[in-house]
Amino acid sequence: MKRKYKKPPIVEALCEFQFIPQEPYNLTIPGLFYDKIKEEFPIRQEQSGLSFNLLQMIKGDVEVPILPKIQFSKPGGTPLVQLAPDLLVVNCLKHYPSWEGFKPLILKYLEVYKEVGNPKGIKKAGLRYINVIEFDTTDINLEDYFYYYPVIPNGLPQKPGSFLSKVEIPFDDERLMLTLGTIVAKKINPFSITLDIEYAISTPGKIAFNNISEWLDKAHNKVEDAFELCITDNSRELFQEEK
Repeated sequence: MKRKYKKPPIVEALCEFQFIPQEPYNLTIPGLFYDKIKEEFPIRQEQSGLSFNLLQMIKGDVEVPILPKIQFSKPGGTPLVQLAPDLLVVNCLKHYPSWEGFKPLILKYLEVYKEVGNPKGIKKAGLRYINVIEFDTTDINLEDYFYYYPVIPNGLPQKPGSFLSKVEIPFDDERLMLTLGTIVAKKINPFSITLDIEYAISTPGKIAFNNISEWLDKAHNKVEDAFELCITDNSRELFQEEK
């Protein structure tokens, strides 16, 4: 039986798809996509950026502009959908609705992208949950709250000020990424830690569109299991586990 919490630490959940295109990216896709979702997501914003290529940097070439990522949102900011060339991201920020509420959103907007973008297949899929655990003091022992944490050699102070620990765990052609680290605090002097968990497949064509629903459930189970295996009962008390 899955555990439930009154105060779950999830601050963002997102699902990302990278596509194998049938043909070069069509610049009309964002407009066509927006026409189909604008009643739900009336706010459209472009986020421009720069891409960097290692070979170009070695040669001394300048950065190369890329097409902007386009974000579709609603008043309140969540959920939201993002598009870039051959890329779709569905995000839920705070007030995560539950998997039963998030999964239908993913499938719905994936279907919209399939209709307007006509991709050949899926190059990569990833389901990611970002959790933030806040403490009122920096005087905590990580092992009291986590089973996954950086191990400091004996002889050195055992309470790190800041840290980042990341590990990638293979599951055949798929992988689970665990990231634990400190983050910049929003309050006065709390100690805040993020536990970032992602399950992904990056073998092009390995997963078919008609298997996405099943794969999403598998990915969600892997993420949920990893979360529970990473935390102790002390963390569960912070999240107010429902008995």
